[in-house]
Amino acid sequence: QGGLSGYCHVNSGIFHVHRDMSMNLANGKVDFVELLQFANLGTDLYYDFLNTGFQVTASAGSDVPWGGSVGEVRVYAYLGKKKFTAENWFDAVDRGNTFVTNGIMLDLRVDKAIPGDTITVNKDKPLRVRATAIGDPRRGTPTKLDVIVHGDSYKHAESSDASQKELALDFTISSGHGFWIAARAEGSDGSRAHTTPIYVVRDGLRFWKFDAVPALIEKRLASLAEIEQIVADAQARNAAGQVDDNRSIKQLALQGPALLERVNAARALYAGLSRIVKEETDSRSRN
Repeated sequence: QGGLSGYCHVNSGIFHVHRDMSMNLANGKVDFVELLQFANLGTDLYYDFLNTGFQVTASAGSDVPWGGSVGEVRVYAYLGKKKFTAENWFDAVDRGNTFVTNGIMLDLRVDKAIPGDTITVNKDKPLRVRATAIGDPRRGTPTKLDVIVHGDSYKHAESSDASQKELALDFTISSGHGFWIAARAEGSDGSRAHTTPIYVVRDGLRFWKFDAVPALIEKRLASLAEIEQIVADAQARNAAGQVDDNRSIKQLALQGPALLERVNAARALYAGLSRIVKEETDSRSRN
C-alpha cells in the first residue's frame, strides 16, 4: 500500500531478527533497519546484508516504555529544498537519504551523491569523498570519524580537541568494480552516528563485497535452516499432542507450511545470487 517496512533491534541481533531478515530482505520487502537504540550502534548484521549487495536504509528508534526515553536516538532525513512535511520526510527515508545519531551530526558526499543515492559507472574512475562530523562544545565534539567501505574503515580521523566543532575527511577513491560507502562517527559525549551508504555500481556488476559473498550466502542459508528446524520441532510436538496449551507453538505447527514456502522462495533467491557470483568472476577478471 505504499508504506515503509523495516526491522527493530538489528543493532543488537536479539529476537532472532536475522531469521526473518534472511527471508524478506532478499526479495525487496525491507526498506530500513534499526541500527541505533539505547545508545548502542550495532552494524554487524547490517553490514552482512550490504556486503551481499542489498540496499537498506539506516534508521533508529526509542524503545519506550521498555527502556530509554523518546528521542534519545534519532534518524534524520535530508529533504533538500523541499518543504518539511510528513510526506516529504517519508519520501526521503524511502530514498535512503538518512543518517542516525544520538548526538553527533554527520554529512557524507561522494561527488554530488548523498546517502541513499546510487552512482553508476561504466569504467574505473576517481570519485571525491567528503565526510564531516559536527558537534557542539556545550555537549560533545567529534572525536572519531571513519569512512566505511564494504564494512571496513577506509579512511580515519581523530581529534582530542574539545573545542573543535568539526572533524572532516576529503579524499579521492577509485570506483573499481563498485562498492557501498558510508560514514561513521563518535563524539566526546559518547554519542554515535552512522549514515546510510552511497552505492557505487559498476555496469553489469553488484556493489557487493565480492570475495566474501559465498560465505555471506551460507550465513543466510543457515538462518533459513533455523526456521526449518523450529517448524519441524513444532510440528513434531503438535503431532504428539504436546502443545495444545501452548498457542504460539501450536500456531507455528499449523502455519508452518506457509512459512516454509517463504523459506523456499528465499533459498531460490540466494541460489540465484550464487549463480551471479560465478558470472561476475569472469567479468571482474576482464575489467
